[in-house]
Amino acid sequence: MSVRYAAGADAELVARAGAALAALRKVKSEAKTSQKTPILSVTLAVAADRPEYADAIESVRADLTEAAKVTGPFTVEQAAQAADSESADGASPVTVTAAELGEAPAKKK
Repeated sequence: MSVRYAAGADAELVARAGAALAALRKVKSEAKTSQKTPILSVTLAVAADRPEYADAIESVRADLTEAAKVTGPFTVEQAAQAADSESADGASPVTVTAAELGEAPAKKK
């Protein structure tokens, strides 16, 4: 989120947007590529019992696409199952179900 909005932002909105950004960054980390690598297309799934996350993602979509370097289609859908907030693995209410990464930028010498 941009600095000018962050000061007055709702803490829950920031946390929900942060969950989406973390999911987007995780895709790049798991692919062992730079965080500067563009995401050509992505689909996020929001837990069925957490619709407030979808609303938050939509309200900060422009900031998320800029921060995560999403250059193409950015889809948000409801997951078939609810998130188990009590799960041992700490499952996020936001997951990436499909993503296509572009080429990582050239390293500066």
